[in-house]
Amino acid sequence: MRYTFTKRRAYFGNNEGELVGISVTDGNQHYDFFENTINGVDGQNQSNLFANIDKFVDDNLKTIKIDTNMAPAKMRHKLDFPHLYKSTDAKIEKYFQEIAGFWKKQHIANDYYNITQKMSNFTPVGVEAMLTGMKYPRWTAVFDFLRLVDRENIQDAINALPKEKRTEMLKFAKEHNFNISHSEWHAHGREQSDKEFKNNPEDNDFTKKNFYNIVMRAAVTVLADRLKWEYYKKTKNFEIFFDKADQTALNALSDEQIAKIYGPGAVQYFENALVIKQRIEKIIAEKRDISSFLKQLRMNTDYYNQDIIKLLYDSVKHNYSKFSKSKEVVDFVRALHEVTKDPAMKKNMQETFGLKNCYEVFPSPKQDIKKTKVEKRKNLADAADRIKSGNARSGAVIADDIARLYNEYGVAPVDKKKTVEKLQAKKPLNKAQQQIVKRYTTNKR
Repeated sequence: MRYTFTKRRAYFGNNEGELVGISVTDGNQHYDFFENTINGVDGQNQSNLFANIDKFVDDNLKTIKIDTNMAPAKMRHKLDFPHLYKSTDAKIEKYFQEIAGFWKKQHIANDYYNITQKMSNFTPVGVEAMLTGMKYPRWTAVFDFLRLVDRENIQDAINALPKEKRTEMLKFAKEHNFNISHSEWHAHGREQSDKEFKNNPEDNDFTKKNFYNIVMRAAVTVLADRLKWEYYKKTKNFEIFFDKADQTALNALSDEQIAKIYGPGAVQYFENALVIKQRIEKIIAEKRDISSFLKQLRMNTDYYNQDIIKLLYDSVKHNYSKFSKSKEVVDFVRALHEVTKDPAMKKNMQETFGLKNCYEVFPSPKQDIKKTKVEKRKNLADAADRIKSGNARSGAVIADDIARLYNEYGVAPVDKKKTVEKLQAKKPLNKAQQQIVKRYTTNKR
């Protein structure tokens, strides 16, 4: 079972609000469980259900310690909390089975209804033959031909019905001596369809009874993911998320499968984000077009983690020169740009990928990618001219600009020594900035 966080826009009177909830999938089907109360729009998740989940996670992160000496398999078993909310998973699985069973029966009921809407086109003798298996009379077949009626399609549809449904239709036909008007067939078909629909499990109070447990199950999933991330940061051991067998299975999945399974929770869980990051890096290493993979990626940004935003952005920003013509990469960065709260990262996204306006999250179909590329290069050229002319700003800003422009574009000022002297006179550099300037002045990358 996979738990992701989702929202749905809702309206009450003239006001716009949102329903907040948990989307659960077993890999084949999914269902959204929402709060039964419409709240005001809370784009930053500061006071809604998601804010409460964040508080739960943060509070527990302060009390649970990670033992990096413990083997990843043992730690993973401990952090997956296998004994918690197992009954919730079982209830949802059963509920999914009930929903799947209902829609299967409803599909059959719809087929039954569609057949009844065409039965009045046939003679009573023809109806009897189709429902009982008797030999279809030749004269009746001729009558059908003259009326342009296709018996074979209807016969195949009847035969495809379950036995109990064929028995039900035959029983109804016998009660009317097979001489049934269109309105009678119509009423009978509608009655059968409505009877099945009354058994819709989605009409019961499953969500009301189980919503709290579903939310807590999702919260624990986030907590476990964050704890695994803490372990990973210290050990760099990917087995805290996936053992060797799981990693082999992951590598065997197609780009489409990776996007479908791990895309929805990519900005919500480190596990998902790392899988997406690895696949992006694999595509880059194999020198394949990344556009198709990112186009299939459907990240749900209703709930997100700031560290994950940075992790995903890092997977593409160092290769931006390869992606300058890819609309899909720009879309991907824009989606991250919308939710990051880091001003420096926002600025980097805007400058590196030519994002023109902060509020433009997704480009319009008419957006000219080439135009934004030209604007980006013009801005870089202007910055290079400022460096060459020695018109430095603060030491910190110009040192960063020098390092970035020289590393990425090979831009060097006319008089490096003079520029460095201006930097040092403007403001004393800290140790990190001194290293940048040293690397810059010695022409070392």
